[in-house]
Order: sequence, then C-alpha cells, then structure tokens
Amino acid sequence: MPLGISYCEAVQNPDINLKDSELKTCNCQIDDAEMPVAYSGGFTTTFRFINRSSSREWAVRCFRRNVQDLAIRYDAIGKFIQSGTHHFLVQTNYQEEGVLISGQWYPIIKMEWIKGEALNSYVKKHLASTEKIIALIEKFIQLINKMESLGIAHGDLQHGNIIVKNDDLFLIDYDGFFLPGLSNLSCNEIGHRNYQHPERNENHNGPLLDRFSAIVIYTGLLALSKCPQLWEKYEDGENILFLSSDYKNIEASPLFLDLMKIQDFSQIVDRFRGVCKLGFDALPRLDDFINGNFSYRDVVATVPPAQISRNQYVLIEANDLNTLRSFVGIRVEIVGQIEDIYLKNPRKIKQLLPFVFLNFGSHPDQTLTLVIWGKALYSEFELNNIDPKDYVGKWVKVNGVLGSYRGTPQISIENSHQIQILTDKSHADRLLLNRTII
Repeated sequence: MPLGISYCEAVQNPDINLKDSELKTCNCQIDDAEMPVAYSGGFTTTFRFINRSSSREWAVRCFRRNVQDLAIRYDAIGKFIQSGTHHFLVQTNYQEEGVLISGQWYPIIKMEWIKGEALNSYVKKHLASTEKIIALIEKFIQLINKMESLGIAHGDLQHGNIIVKNDDLFLIDYDGFFLPGLSNLSCNEIGHRNYQHPERNENHNGPLLDRFSAIVIYTGLLALSKCPQLWEKYEDGENILFLSSDYKNIEASPLFLDLMKIQDFSQIVDRFRGVCKLGFDALPRLDDFINGNFSYRDVVATVPPAQISRNQYVLIEANDLNTLRSFVGIRVEIVGQIEDIYLKNPRKIKQLLPFVFLNFGSHPDQTLTLVIWGKALYSEFELNNIDPKDYVGKWVKVNGVLGSYRGTPQISIENSHQIQILTDKSHADRLLLNRTII
C-alpha cells in the first residue's frame, strides 16, 4: 500500500485524486503550516474533509496495509447501520477505487465526521463537574447494554474511538467491528493495549470483545467522579486512568492502591481485580460487573507473560530518517535526544501566536521536528509551568502522528504528556532494544 506521505500529497487535490463526487467538492483540513492534518487509527491514516458549500464533514480513511476481507466487512457494517436506528454508529461506506496515487486506485473508507470531543478530552474538560461525569457514565452503560442486546462489539473500545457530542456518545473506526454475520472472518486487530485484557490476541472474535474495555472505562470514570485528582496523577493521554501494566501486576500497581483509598469503592476495586485474573471467555457483562453477579474470588491468573507486554505503537529512533519518512501519517513513538530549539517570530509570518520547534539534530539538518503551536503553548505548557527550552539536551520518548513539511518529518505536540523525559541514553537504548509490537 502507499506510504502515508503519498496519501498526504494526494488529498491536497481531491478534485483530481478522489473518485467520490462529494469528496471532490471538499477541502482537506490543514494545519498552521498549511499541510494536511493526518489522524492515525488502527492501520489507517485519516483525513478530515469539509464540503465547500454545505459544510458537511467526512473522515476519509486510507489504508497503510492490505486488510483481509475489508470489502466484505464494511459492506456488512454499512448495511447494518442503515437497517436500524443505531444512533451511536455513523454513516460509513467502503470505496474500492477511492484515492488515486501514481496512476493506481486504492480503497478508502468514507465515514461521517462527528463534530465532538474524544472521550478523554471531554472528561478532562468536565472533571470539576461530578454531575457531568455521572451523566456520562449513565450514557456509557446504556451504550454498552444496547450493544450487548444486539450481539455486536466494536473491537477497539477506547477513548479515541468514543466521541462525545451534545452529551451523547458515538463510536467511530469499525476496522475490528464484530457482527453476528461476520463470525467467520478473522479479527484484524486486538485493540489499544490500555483497554484490553492481558489474554486477548488475534484469535479472539465475537460479542465478548468489548467486555473488558467496557469495565476499564466504567471503573475509571466512576473513580474520577469520586476522586477527580486521580486524573492529574495517572492520565497520560493514552488512557482513562488505567495502563496495561496495572493489569499485569495488580498488587504492585500504585493506581490500585489509590483506588482502595476511595470511600465506598472497595467492592468495585475487588471486582476489577477479579476480572483481571479471569480468562477472556469468562469475562462478565458490564451490568453483571456493576451488580457483582459473577464469580471471581480465588481465581488464579494464568496469562502467559509473552502476551502481557507489548508496544501500542511502532517505536522508531529519531535519527532514522528513512524509517521516519515511511511512517508519515501514522501514530508512532519516537526515542532520541532533542538537540536544539527554534522559536519563530509571529510578526514575520501569518501566525498570530508564537510556536516552537524542538529538533532531533541541529537545524536545518534535523531528522525530526516537534512543533508546539501557540494554542498548545498557552493551554498546556504555560499552565503546567513547562518551559520547552528545558527539553534541549534531554533524551525523550514522544508519542504522536508523523507529518512532513518540505521533506522533514514532524510531529505536532498538543499535550505535554506526548513528551516523556528519559533518564539518559541508556534508558533510550533499553526501550529500543526491548521494543515489541503485537
């Protein structure tokens, strides 16, 4: 399949490179550098398109690898969405000839763009409102109960795939979606590691796929409704409190120790401990978890260690320019040393706010640039008393979607959690040596 950079180039001319008649009349969302904004999910690179006349918006999902039974899966999903009033699912269709690259047509998914907030962003905004969080929990329970009654599962239930709009919930990205009519197809993905049972692997498929994820999200939200201070301590941009390491070693988890201190919460924590030890096929429905209607005491976990630890994203050395360029349009993790900082004077360009470039390598020969736009500088870094200059000389791990500007890979930093300072070079070397992606 084409590289992400090829998709980025193609979507800049939709009237030429897209076959869909409506998409031809749309503009692709661009960033402050006037480059297409790429969103990464699963094994796709996604672009946001806005109709020039109606302002209707679409997500155009481009595939970075061949996906088995893609047409069959999305044909069934599209028909299912149209067959009933499943308000939490959005209009979607598969196009075999979607985007033209180097004279060849490649498939895309055209999906309605929901103008809302990802679940974690919504939670962060409303932490101070217990009523909002409680209402969100009730909506989430209703959503999960509806899916259970239909015998369907999303397959990758996590913060980025749950959108909150007008206090209602919508699900996006259906690459791992399960329908009863698709039970003979293999599973394309195993979901975000911070929301998945340690035992889950590519052989699991069926209506049980979301049960552990639902319990993780419910427990995290309920804990935050009682103790919102946990967010600042445990949220890292890729979770709702819990990390995969919490399920791996429950007794040593600082989060579990803090959860036990919450008044009237010990029963939920006890049940969640039990769920982490249950086999995948024994996981309870969310309703049964809430009411304690399942057996979990005296269960001994038998999860093979090899299935417990995995990297969520490809881990790349910051000085590996060729590899960086091949992953444009994809969310990755980068390990390397930030060598210099470049501050742009907003008076000399169109930008109304300043922005900062953090470079791996020395400008103008850097291999990768981290871009912190003005909005993030004020809303994230200054509010948290973080000076970008303090990153210079530090070894770091960075999480984000790779973009490209004039041939140089770059990542837009919107959240300070995207940059994690490492202790030293040996720490970086260990991460690179032990990288494992499942």
